[in-house]
Amino acid sequence: MEGSLIQLNDLPDEILLIILKKLDNIEVLYSFIGFNKQLDQLVHGSIFTNCLTMTRRSNDSYYPLNGPVFQRFCSQILPKIHHKVKWLNLESSTMKDILLCTNYPNLYGLGLYNINKEYAFRIFTDETPLIHIFQSKISSLVVDIPQKSITDTGNSITDIFTAILTVCSKLEYFRFGPAYCCQLRFQNPPTISSSTLLEMHVRVECFVDCLYLLDGRFDQLQRLSVSIDRIASPQIIIANKKQIPNLKLFSLRCRWATDKYSELIVPLLHRMFNLVELDLRLFMFGEKRFFDGYDLKYNIISHLLRLNKFVFNISSHLRLNDQIYLSSNEDCQLSFKDIQNNKVISCVDYFSDRKRGQCHIYSYPYQGKRYQSITNNFSYGLFESVREVSLYDERPFEHEFFVKIAKSFPFMEKLTVYNKKAQKNKLHQPSKDDNRHLSIIQYPYLTTLDLNDVHDDYVEQFLLDTKTCLSRTLEVEIDYEPVERVTHNFTRDATRINCAKLLYFCVPSEISIQQQLKDYFPHTKIYYLCVRAPVDFEDIPLSSNVANDEMFERDVMAVQRNGIALKGWKLIDGCREIAAKYPDIKFDIMIINNTCMQLVNRPTQFDVMVTTNLYGNMVSNVCAGFVAGSKYGEHYAIFQ
Repeated sequence: MEGSLIQLNDLPDEILLIILKKLDNIEVLYSFIGFNKQLDQLVHGSIFTNCLTMTRRSNDSYYPLNGPVFQRFCSQILPKIHHKVKWLNLESSTMKDILLCTNYPNLYGLGLYNINKEYAFRIFTDETPLIHIFQSKISSLVVDIPQKSITDTGNSITDIFTAILTVCSKLEYFRFGPAYCCQLRFQNPPTISSSTLLEMHVRVECFVDCLYLLDGRFDQLQRLSVSIDRIASPQIIIANKKQIPNLKLFSLRCRWATDKYSELIVPLLHRMFNLVELDLRLFMFGEKRFFDGYDLKYNIISHLLRLNKFVFNISSHLRLNDQIYLSSNEDCQLSFKDIQNNKVISCVDYFSDRKRGQCHIYSYPYQGKRYQSITNNFSYGLFESVREVSLYDERPFEHEFFVKIAKSFPFMEKLTVYNKKAQKNKLHQPSKDDNRHLSIIQYPYLTTLDLNDVHDDYVEQFLLDTKTCLSRTLEVEIDYEPVERVTHNFTRDATRINCAKLLYFCVPSEISIQQQLKDYFPHTKIYYLCVRAPVDFEDIPLSSNVANDEMFERDVMAVQRNGIALKGWKLIDGCREIAAKYPDIKFDIMIINNTCMQLVNRPTQFDVMVTTNLYGNMVSNVCAGFVAGSKYGEHYAIFQ
């Protein structure tokens, strides 16, 4: 060790900086501050002191620093470098101690992570020393409220958002609520405003909430990123057509499908006539034709003359009603010939069984984390940003298709497959267990695999070790019966290796778990299915209105008790499978406590509710006791 230290001391500053930059700033300061004159001078530099992340992160959760490290920073290190600190990333349990252990004269930015909802409201409303910091210093703020605290009773997310903008009077940059469920919803026009805010990233529930943000209350806003749960005609009419001249960048992402592109989205974009950058990620219904380059040119680009960068990822769907002409992928590509500065990829598919067509267009390189509904017409490329992939087609996926998928998405973590068609090429293989002529596919980062709605051939595709190598243990959504068939009643050696990688496996309650099954899944948790519901899922009325001529989206809410896995609930699984077939249906999950609270606060948000008898009784009691006479659902409530 002593020899290593001598060599380290002998290195020039340039080499030492290269080494130290590869370490975390907290590690550098904790290990080398005060060590010797040379290192002390280096680690006091702005590279290591301007921005400090005083948290540990694991599995997307934030934790405090270890006790000795935290204590030394508060008592020694932070007081020494306090005048150099400009940004602090903190978590809730140690935030107050770190902010108050010394004075930070140049602090302007905070990242607050894992902040409980009630604690977040308290620190921005109570008269504490923290309020002075927020008011007088902070011009950039990131607030991350964990999903688990969103459903708690008490102050709403919108209350916290309002409190922050009221207190932080110097705020210029604001990113609020990365959790997908951390959505703003304004019951009435909000009372907040800011003449300093330049950039904001938020999630809102519906389109009217976005309109409130752009009604002039943030008149200096230059960059706005909005993720919207749904875009539908607002119940409240907002006749605001005021121009938005200061906005230079606008990002709009919608979680669910909309048929209000022409009615709502286009007029809003026309108000932003000085836009330089635009990012659209939408899923839309078309009445007669797909959304293509002609729409982009005539409805958007020709109205935004200063537009320099246009990133888009747009899927459009239409019903097949004996149209005389159906556009091809070549037609779609031709529509982009006049659009400059963009490489555009398109993929057009028609599904005769579903009587639907889909067209996916996006600017390349692809920037999203999800890529959905990939078919055999997929244009291959390299998609390093994508973590979640879903595959759907009415034609079979062959082995070569999965080879290309694995190469195109090297960092894929979640894969969902929907395909009921048997593979064709496997019929020409000499033996199901002898596939040595095939390349073995590897998925090095895959942690979740959903095979709930597939032909047995795709179960075999992933379990057969001559086709696929599962390099890590993973969650696999799969029914008992296809696994039993593919593994030859849990005796097939060629599927044994990959089956051992399953984290859990669900067995019907009428099946006895024998030692043979345990031996076949040596590292797998084997569970009994709690419920076997004799339901013909296709007859459930949640999809009854989907096939008619009316174009609308239906909410389907599955209600569960916290901690109970939905995999064992055959009724809910059946509804989820149906919902996956219809883009019109939004399927979501809510725990019973939050369901009851939402029924009281906003009952009309529920169209279809899927639950068991016990929770159905709870819901009925809530409706009878608190919202008597109101329609808590627009159409159905389905109970097992």
